[in-house]
Amino acid sequence: MSFLSRIVVGLTVLGLVLGGVAVWRLWTDQDNNTLPIGRVLNAEQIARLPDADQAPGPVIVRLGPNVFTLVNPTRRPIHYAGYPARTIEPRPRPGKINPLYDKHFRDPQGAWQSNMGFWCGTGSAALTIMPGHAGQFDVHTGMDLPPERRGPVERVGVTCWTTDPSRAQTVWSEPFVP
Repeated sequence: MSFLSRIVVGLTVLGLVLGGVAVWRLWTDQDNNTLPIGRVLNAEQIARLPDADQAPGPVIVRLGPNVFTLVNPTRRPIHYAGYPARTIEPRPRPGKINPLYDKHFRDPQGAWQSNMGFWCGTGSAALTIMPGHAGQFDVHTGMDLPPERRGPVERVGVTCWTTDPSRAQTVWSEPFVP
């Protein structure tokens, strides 16, 4: 093999490796767009989280009006359905996620009722929150909903799973007054 052939082969291999790295970065961690818990929650909020060895699963923390965080305090990755950061323009800032959440209100009889429509799901994917990470998300207010689809107390939920999507469970925020 001549010297020039070796250079061409070397450059081709380098191009393939760099291309593979670029594709891997595009389709993996950038979609998750989460941050370590300490960069999303304050010390008081972190202190209220369950210990990693005893946490049964993810937690939703309300940060303010219509702003929530999906937190993974466990030692294993959790998964949820949502929109990858690469599918949103303009790109969300680091730590912002877009899960397919549900929002409930408590009706006059005390039962929880959904006041969400259905997500179309086009462009959504199974996304991951690694142990010790969290993602902040915004929730629509529902101010334009008719009175029968609003209540004095609400909660927000995200459906999550660890290994088997057929065993997914919805994690709910603490009830709050909107």
